[in-house]
This record gives sequence, structure tokens and C-alpha cells, in this order.
Amino acid sequence: MPTPNAQHRLRNGQSWHRHPGAAGTRRPRPRGAPPGPAGSAGATALHRTPQTGPEGAHRFTPSPEREGDPIVLHPARLLPWKGVRLSLEMLRQHRRAGMDARLILTDTQAIVDWDDQLTTYRAEILSFIDEAKLGDAVEMRAVTYGEIPRLYREADVVVYPTIGDEPYGLVPLEAMSSGRAIVASRSGGMTETIVDGITGFIVRRGEVSELAQRVGLLLMDPARRRCMGMAARRHVVANYALSSYVGRLLRRYQLLSPASF
Repeated sequence: MPTPNAQHRLRNGQSWHRHPGAAGTRRPRPRGAPPGPAGSAGATALHRTPQTGPEGAHRFTPSPEREGDPIVLHPARLLPWKGVRLSLEMLRQHRRAGMDARLILTDTQAIVDWDDQLTTYRAEILSFIDEAKLGDAVEMRAVTYGEIPRLYREADVVVYPTIGDEPYGLVPLEAMSSGRAIVASRSGGMTETIVDGITGFIVRRGEVSELAQRVGLLLMDPARRRCMGMAARRHVVANYALSSYVGRLLRRYQLLSPASF
């Protein structure tokens, strides 16, 4: 078991060090505030606005696949409910089956973490990587939000196997806008934004075998994942362009009578 301050060498040859206090300065939680990042007064939260469709095409754009081992991207905060451990267990299954896939995890630490989960969970993730002998297949990227579109273009498949209740989920929209097939959990709004079997796959929460099977299907069939990626891009442009999306939302509000409020 590595110590919390152990150095981990990853596939790209770079070294990663964990420094005390790397998760940032924690501010006191206001009385009565929820434990999550949303609605936390006095906190510096990182909010993302979906920039998909024509208005966001300059950010999340499709690109040709690169040569080499297929890459799976899990772009999420390193918190337990984001399902990072599931992605690692999926990768271990793929490696045991002889698949040379790689996994990129986002390693951003500038997040709101009221319950101090990041530090402990991060150490657990690194320990699992060591124990499962996945160090040559896992890369942890500390990126800014502005660098995220490049990660999507680098990936072949995007996963988002959250085990918690995901209210909406921007990752599937960003992935699909980037022309990448998405495999995500059946949770919250993601069941509405992803067209199962067309723009990606929806799997049961916490089911690593189902996750591994769906991702493996895409990794082994480049033509299928490219077809899904193109369908995903068309789906986002047609349904989530800012102008048309806001217009539909306003019309729905207009249909409501004052008595509905």
C-alpha cells in the first residue's frame, strides 16, 4: 500500500506528487448549507455552462481518431459518487481480456469539497492502481476546464459511470458534441440526453460488468464507435443548440398557468 505522499509514475513517463493541502483552502460551510458543491454561499465553485451545438462548436468539436491504443476518458472530479473506481475496475477487466486500452482520469483538485472526500478518495484510487498493476495504463491529468475539449478529442470513448444521483450531467453533452460515443449510468437527466444504442449506451449504476461489456464493444469496433460519435454530434446540434433549447424551454413555461406555481 503506498503512502499518501507516494510518487506515482504513469504511462506517459511523467511523475505526479501529492502535496499536503493540494485540495485547496477549505472555507467554513454556512449553517444549513448542503454538503455538495451546489448552492454553497461563500464558496468558490466551478460552474460549467453547456456550450454545445452551433454556439459552442468552437469548443467541443469532432476530430479524427488518433493512432495507437484506444483511450477511454473519464472526465470527473475525484469523488466517490463519480464512479472513478468503477472505471478502473472496468479497465482491469479489459486488460485481463487482452485489450490494450488506456484510461485518462481528470485530476483537478480545485473543487468544492466540504466533506474532505477528495484527499482520502484520491489516495484510495492511487492504491487501487498500484494493487491492480494498472500504472502503465492509467494517466491522471490535472487540467483546467479550458483544456477539457482537447481531452475529448484525444479520447476514443467517454465514460461517466456515476453511482450517485446526477441531476443533469454535462459530460454526456460535451462528449457527444465532440463526436464521441458516451457510456454513462442510468441516472438523472442523462437518461434523457443520451439515446441508448444510438449516441452511446446507458448502463445500470454500479454494474462494472455491464460497463466493461459496453465499452469493450466500442473499443473493439472502431466503425461502430465512429458511427455513434457522428450520430451523437447530430443529436446535440439538433436538440441542444442554445437558441432552440432556450426557445423550447420558454414555450413550456408559457404553457403553465399561474395556478401551477
